[in-house]
Amino acid sequence: CVDMAEVEARLQALESVSEARIVPDPYNPSSFHAFVALDLADRPAHVALRQVRTSLTQRVSMHLVQKLPRNCATRKVDLAELRSAIQLGGLESWPILPAPVSTLASVKASGQ
Repeated sequence: CVDMAEVEARLQALESVSEARIVPDPYNPSSFHAFVALDLADRPAHVALRQVRTSLTQRVSMHLVQKLPRNCATRKVDLAELRSAIQLGGLESWPILPAPVSTLASVKASGQ
């Protein structure tokens, strides 16, 4: 059994990650979603993505975001908004398998 709090802590400790949060899948409690905002200031996108991918387990889908949603009063991560995004669908899960170079370049160009 993998402790997702430990996986989340590993993600947050990476230099290539500005912030990250892991939430359970509302439809499959044994699966999880990692919302990750990358810091590409000092490294290429492919290096940052490799670091993130190696920190994740197979039961975790990764979603790249520019920043995590925050509650305006408490500044804590808005878990309800993340859960809602999962339930509404439309989120593209970043593949665990290596992505084509063109995809990595578009992530770097968009600043994500």
